[in-house]
Amino acid sequence: MLKTWRTSRPAHATGRAGGFTLLEVTVVVVILALLATIVVPRLTGNQKRTFRLATEQVADLLLMYAQRDSISRKPVGIRHELYGPDHNWILLVTLEASDDPLLEGASEWKPDRAVAPVKLPLFGREPLPVEFRADGELMNVQDWPLASTPGRDRPTIDITLYGPDGLTATVSLASHAVAPDVYGLDDRQAYHPEPIDLDAIGHSREDW
Repeated sequence: MLKTWRTSRPAHATGRAGGFTLLEVTVVVVILALLATIVVPRLTGNQKRTFRLATEQVADLLLMYAQRDSISRKPVGIRHELYGPDHNWILLVTLEASDDPLLEGASEWKPDRAVAPVKLPLFGREPLPVEFRADGELMNVQDWPLASTPGRDRPTIDITLYGPDGLTATVSLASHAVAPDVYGLDDRQAYHPEPIDLDAIGHSREDW
């Protein structure tokens, strides 16, 4: 008589072979949604703060431009240096004598060493778009600075920054103004730089 052997299945093999139940998937989706509601607003807030800081720095640069134009004897200008996403700068420059011995008597535009340049932030992989206008006319200030000569009429200068998610701000320096105005930021973020007399407050030796 033939005998048959019955093998028992291990206890741990009685469960499902693999995959997730609908309940488990639902729980994971809910957790991810909750994390998104926390992380995304924080990232958006950080981008807004970074964009606002860049706008304020551009406003400070235009303030220095106005002061240089009013008290300096040298032509002053604004230059944009864009050599890739990581090199997107706005600089204050002045017309100085050239250091090149072959160009004796010639002049060249040099960065103002007393005024810090503005490094525009990087959102994603593309450099922050920026426009420069003089009396409403779009200008290319990479090849030649947007400049003015002391004692002569200065154009109205508008610098517009285009940030992520529709963020836009324009820093405007009117022709005879001593300080720029900022447009595009809400009332809570309004920024209006004011000129400071460093001699009057005892800081004449500090950088502008």
